[in-house]
Amino acid sequence: MTEKAKQLGNETAYPIIEFADSTNTCGVTKREYFAGLAMQGLLSNCVTIVNAEATDEGDFKAISRDAVKFADAMLEELSKD
Repeated sequence: MTEKAKQLGNETAYPIIEFADSTNTCGVTKREYFAGLAMQGLLSNCVTIVNAEATDEGDFKAISRDAVKFADAMLEELSKD
């Protein structure tokens, strides 16, 4: 992943919320947010879920890895000028 894509992926997905007691929350990064959306799409396919449940935990890890790969690909494209 390019440095520009990494930097973009580490930005917060939502604006920082500043509370009266000076604490801040920034939630998830853009990379985490994109990966979550990709995983949601992957898991919306019934066949994916049935196949994963029928085999072993490795399939769940593979789905997670694929979701992150989709997120990284999105960040690479967004980082292009």
